[in-house]
Amino acid sequence: MITTIKKLFDFNYKQFWAKRYKKYGFDVHYCGNKGFSKKENLNQYYIDTHLFYNFVKQYINKDSRILDIGCGTGIYAELFQRERYTNYKGIDLCKEIIDTLNTNFNIINYSFEQLDICKEKIKGKHELIIMINVTQHIVDNKDFEFVMRNIKEALSDNGIFIVTDMNKDNHESYYVRRRLISYYERILNLKVKKTIDFNQKKMFMFKKNKEK
Repeated sequence: MITTIKKLFDFNYKQFWAKRYKKYGFDVHYCGNKGFSKKENLNQYYIDTHLFYNFVKQYINKDSRILDIGCGTGIYAELFQRERYTNYKGIDLCKEIIDTLNTNFNIINYSFEQLDICKEKIKGKHELIIMINVTQHIVDNKDFEFVMRNIKEALSDNGIFIVTDMNKDNHESYYVRRRLISYYERILNLKVKKTIDFNQKKMFMFKKNKEK
């Protein structure tokens, strides 16, 4: 349960991620579990990326336009590169992270952009949008609703949105918030197509049907 209303409104997500980068730099701990060793984090990402890929691969093509929200140090960019997808974009709050990724991924049609998903509109249309281990840190409901509508507008017709949220057993805090599937469905005005268990969370799939 969220500790106090004051703490909820005191939470500054930009400062939170700036402090994470200052402490960890371009390292798996920037967006990983700070209680894990580097090896443990990498092992968990190995499991997570395989679960994710098996969940989504039948719904996308190699040239699908992919948007990765909260791309962190590029774990899923590496997955899509390895599997030979040809059109990927990652966005993150941290400019230093984005600059490093743009240097590391010198690949045609792979790009990275600094963007505040809670305040700025997404450019273009995408067949696949993923948001993995991100929404629990959007604690303000107005920001969350803006993000969901932002994503829906950026989905192409028949586009797929993959998102994770915490299980009911996870504890909330001033920087972590859990939301039910029904809340996503109401804001997106879409029904969940598919769910799986995912690293003490749930992974949901939404599909935006072509409007008649």
